[in-house]
Amino acid sequence: MEEKEEFGDLSDMLDQFEGRIDAEAETSDVIGGSEVEKENLPQDEKKTRLSVDLTQTEFKKITSFFLSEPNLLFQDTNYYRNLLENGGPEAANLHKNLNAFVKATDSQEKTMYRGKVISAFWNFLETNIREMILQPTPEREGLVRFGVLNLALMNSDAKLLLSHVILEKEDDSPVYYVDEWLKCVAQNQIGASAGDETKTASIGNKNRHLESQIQRVEASIQATVDHAKTKSAQRRELEANLERLVTCFLQKKESQSYPGVLFPYDAQQKQLFNQFGMMMQKAKSIDAELTADMNSLERYKENLKQAKGTLMEAGGSSSAFDEDVMKEEFGAIRQMTKMCVGRQGNHFPIFFSAYFVADKNNLGTRENILRILAKIEDIEPGVFKRPYKREEYRIPPYVIAVPCYGDYGICWEPFEKYNRATSRGRIAVPMYPKNLEFAVLTAVADLRWQTAKEKAAQYWMEEGITGNYYQWAYDNKLKGNLKDYFVRDYVIWITKESHGIQKLDKEVRQIFWRYMPFKQEIKDDLRNRGFAYNELYKKDINRSQSDGY
Repeated sequence: MEEKEEFGDLSDMLDQFEGRIDAEAETSDVIGGSEVEKENLPQDEKKTRLSVDLTQTEFKKITSFFLSEPNLLFQDTNYYRNLLENGGPEAANLHKNLNAFVKATDSQEKTMYRGKVISAFWNFLETNIREMILQPTPEREGLVRFGVLNLALMNSDAKLLLSHVILEKEDDSPVYYVDEWLKCVAQNQIGASAGDETKTASIGNKNRHLESQIQRVEASIQATVDHAKTKSAQRRELEANLERLVTCFLQKKESQSYPGVLFPYDAQQKQLFNQFGMMMQKAKSIDAELTADMNSLERYKENLKQAKGTLMEAGGSSSAFDEDVMKEEFGAIRQMTKMCVGRQGNHFPIFFSAYFVADKNNLGTRENILRILAKIEDIEPGVFKRPYKREEYRIPPYVIAVPCYGDYGICWEPFEKYNRATSRGRIAVPMYPKNLEFAVLTAVADLRWQTAKEKAAQYWMEEGITGNYYQWAYDNKLKGNLKDYFVRDYVIWITKESHGIQKLDKEVRQIFWRYMPFKQEIKDDLRNRGFAYNELYKKDINRSQSDGY
């Protein structure tokens, strides 16, 4: 990835987003908007979850964005037949409606069959999702990951571009394609996403309380282990430095004139006296935290054993996977897709070249998404940081690349229900947007808002980012969904204000400067690019010299 890579001009996308805000504001009398509250559905979890490395300070550099040689996934003439074979009546219904849609010439008839194809596609996928994920074939991977159903719907440019996408996940990056994501959930390496409260209530389960209790304990174990791993890494680094300094300290110089007499410590060795004292204090502090973590883990382990025993006695199951979890997660993915597309967007779920522009920079691949996330974090270093046990930890979210023609990224949940400390949030990004940078930025902005709101809890209208922004919106009598205004302003903050282009309201700029500051190099540059930034810079200095924020 190039250094100092800048965001492109997102003016058109911002104008489009403004239209969406205005449309919602017309039907709303107060700021706020409706946000669906979600509850985690109970699920059995694997013994080992994917953990978060709290010691990582940045995303790994991307060295290759596409394959040098294309794969043969979209060259098989039997691709469509292999997909629908043994797919049951749902496959036959999908085939019938897709043929009718492609052959229709009348616009009304085409619209009618288009709707039928959408419904038939989701029914087919939902019915066969277990086989699609747990018994994968290249065709099934192409369908779930890219939405490619029939190669006849792809032109040569689209085939060539998708054939160069890197398919294998060779690192621990938090970006997943849908098939990878569902497989991790099926294997319980990642917990199921939050589901709608109405769905949760409709699922009969006498042991729901015990299962929730187990989830809470396992979440506490995961958070404690993540923290202990971080402290262990700090201890290893401290001990390595201490060993190096001790070697230097123990160097002895003997007088040649007076055999057996050592020269005094030199200036460099004497400087180590105080340094050793500070390092031992740090080691003592780390050890105290590790001791507390280990004691907690032993207590959690016993609580977990008792809860699982009670569940088994009550007739519950502790199996590694059940089909309900898979179907519920697939339902969550479908909802994410709808949200990325929006009410007025293109909800056609099948890859169709008529709806797709073959642009490698705007294709929502894992590598492109990571590139943009790194650009955002380079501008705002605190974007993925959360406080835990008196320290700040970097916790980037899971990113799910959903195959759809949406233009907006969304945050599904800012962190897991039972592990608010170290769990990753979940955002979804469309694979085929008009502008991928805008899609990723809106997802990150949504995450930013929801994380701050959840952390502030009942005080979200009074404290922090959300409280100050709410007060500004209230004073300016804004209508509609407050989060949409924030998302718009965050995109401007990252793409315009970071370059000294003043587009935000003065008060909003002050809020963002304080609670979502740019990296220091950008702030140092901005102070010389306008009175507004220079005043904000001076306030930073005054705060640092006082008792803080």
